[in-house]
Amino acid sequence: KGAAVAAASIRAVVTAPSGAQTSYACSSDPCEVTVDDRQGTHLYQIQSLSSDGKILNSSRTDLVSTR
Repeated sequence: KGAAVAAASIRAVVTAPSGAQTSYACSSDPCEVTVDDRQGTHLYQIQSLSSDGKILNSSRTDLVSTR
């Protein structure tokens, strides 16, 4: 097996009820994103990216938790 590759960056991909997707660069944990609650429930997925922007792995899709 090959050596594990560390992620160069992390991004959150948020999907609105309309299907529109927005990507957010995550510079902290938790990753903060902005959604319009009036649109309804949004989904998100966290992606680990290599230095050249390729997706190394992705989390399962989950509901955005709002404050």
